[in-house]
Amino acid sequence: MNFKQLRLIVESLDDQLFTDVSYEEALDLYNRLSEKEKKYVAPRGKYVDSPALILRKGLINDNCCYAFCDVYHFKDDDPDTGIIIVAVDPMNRGDGSGKRAVREAMKAAKKQGITKFIYRVDKTNKPSQGLVKSLGGKLVDENEKDLKFEIKQ
Repeated sequence: MNFKQLRLIVESLDDQLFTDVSYEEALDLYNRLSEKEKKYVAPRGKYVDSPALILRKGLINDNCCYAFCDVYHFKDDDPDTGIIIVAVDPMNRGDGSGKRAVREAMKAAKKQGITKFIYRVDKTNKPSQGLVKSLGGKLVDENEKDLKFEIKQ
C-alpha cells in the first residue's frame, strides 16, 4: 500500500468520526472545560442552544464528544457569513481535532451558502489564534480583549 492509498483510507475513517452533535453532547464537553476556557466558548457566561445556530459538527468517540464547531448566522449578518465557536476536550488538544471539526463544519455550512466565517479569539488564547491562522484566517479587527479573524472558502 502506498502513501496515497493510506491517506485515502485515513480520510475515509476520519470522515466517519464527524457527525452532527446534539446540544447535550456539546454541553457535556463545555462542562469539562476550565472556567477560563468556558469564556472562550460562551463569552456571555453560559453556553446555550441558540436559535441562530445553523449547524454543529463534532467528533465523537466512545459516545463522548471530544471536539465540536458551531456555526451561527444572525439576522444582521451578511447572508454568506457564519460565526464560528470551537471547543476541544483538554485531553485532545494539539491532535488536530479542533482543526478537523472546523473544516467539517465549514464544509457543511458551504452547502447552505455560508462561504465566509468570523472567528473571534481572546487575545490571550494563543492556541485558537494558531488554529484560525492555520485555516487561512486573516485578522480583520481587534479591540482590547479580542481578535476578529475572517476565513473565506
